[in-house]
Amino acid sequence: MALYYLDGSTLSDSTAVYTDVGLTICAADGFYSDNTIVRELANCVLLPAQACPSCNVPCSSSSTISLSSGGQGMYRTSINVGNTGTSVGAIIVEFNPRATPKGIQSLYNGVAYNKISSPVDGYHASTTPANFTFIGDIATDCGISGSTYLIPEYNYSYINTQFEATGNTQSLTVAAGDVSLSSAQPGECVMVIPKLSANPDTLNINVPSPCAPNTFTLKVYCPRLLTGISSTFDYSSKIQACETDPSTTIYNVPVNGTFGLPGIYDWIFYDEYGQGLAVDGWYKLASGDVIHVVDGVVVAIEQC
Repeated sequence: MALYYLDGSTLSDSTAVYTDVGLTICAADGFYSDNTIVRELANCVLLPAQACPSCNVPCSSSSTISLSSGGQGMYRTSINVGNTGTSVGAIIVEFNPRATPKGIQSLYNGVAYNKISSPVDGYHASTTPANFTFIGDIATDCGISGSTYLIPEYNYSYINTQFEATGNTQSLTVAAGDVSLSSAQPGECVMVIPKLSANPDTLNINVPSPCAPNTFTLKVYCPRLLTGISSTFDYSSKIQACETDPSTTIYNVPVNGTFGLPGIYDWIFYDEYGQGLAVDGWYKLASGDVIHVVDGVVVAIEQC
């Protein structure tokens, strides 16, 4: 295997690639990768970085990305969500921030996603749709609301199964509306991202952590079509819903429930891709139970 030398500390912050330690002989034009990004070398100049698709973490029901001991930072992960036979459906992200507050934002097909549901207390989201949503235990808040930080940047390496410093830093400002902390650790929180077509197949997830110490886990499931549930349309009261027979189909993404059987704080959608979030209201199920949905999340399950 050929040995190459950089004029920076990482591929991200370098300007060229060389074949000698003295940095006098430029490497041949072509593409160079560090298993996280790829950059083209043209006339001894590195062009802007691109994600390396073959180096992205494959979506999986068993693979967990974790940070067991870290400090402040912007932690970035690229996921291949097109590596299975099911190319469309709902991409389900499980994120456990542990105690210290951490943000989360997913980027797919040019759209930012930041809504998340906790098994402990349900819906969390920044008041600004494209911002990070910061979740965690309020008891370990290091005063993030309204603060600005200069934090190091890390990319997750699928090959080395760890977050690696890029050598870059990023300015992070946490607006008051971005902070949605809980009275305890929020647990395995769930985010849903609709995938309507085979491409694109890369999902980017950014986790900023302005506090330390820093631990979290992240799991991304491959897209799947959701299970339909016989239901009524939405009604403004439980009584109205109970007086009506189911005549439509809704779909849940489990947070405390199971597919096809909603639990408290589950996500509810109008389609099997997880795109159309259910509006606020009461829904009667074929089982006879009624669920109360607020912000697309089940906040109560009762009987008629």
